[in-house]
Amino acid sequence: NVTGVQTCALPILIAGSTQTTSFTAAVNTKYVLQMSAACTVTLPASAATGDIIQVAFSGGYPVTINPNGNKMNGSTSNFLYGIIESTERWVYTGSTRGWV
Repeated sequence: NVTGVQTCALPILIAGSTQTTSFTAAVNTKYVLQMSAACTVTLPASAATGDIIQVAFSGGYPVTINPNGNKMNGSTSNFLYGIIESTERWVYTGSTRGWV
């Protein structure tokens, strides 16, 4: 046990659908994004500490991540995600840093 470190149980992720265009994600859900053009993933407007979203990207096009009024890595700006063929998991850490 490490002093000062807290542990918590992560929520089980619900299997979402395969997405082919822009969509709004639901908390604690995983998605496969198979796009044929650039698109936007809008994160939920309402999030609680510990909520998770997972997206597997396939298709080779840039994806804009819209934090939808929350923060992502401490910023309320949209985030352009250009890495292809990867999986990302974001955890909501609270209002200071938001989704990380």
